Amino acid sequence: MYYTGIDPFTKKPVAIAKGLNDRKMQRALMPFFEPENDFAVRDALIKVGRI
Repeated sequence: MYYTGIDPFTKKPVAIAKGLNDRKMQRALMPFFEPENDFAVRDALIKVGRI
């Protein structure tokens, strides 16, 4: 999926984080409870419209 951007089962496009900023946001969301990730988590949630 990462290389093609297509789900092999449904054959539909899948959003892939290719930019540095997108990858940093995904990495920050995994351990969201750590204090050093507060700003990155907040930015990611604002970007997707959850805050």
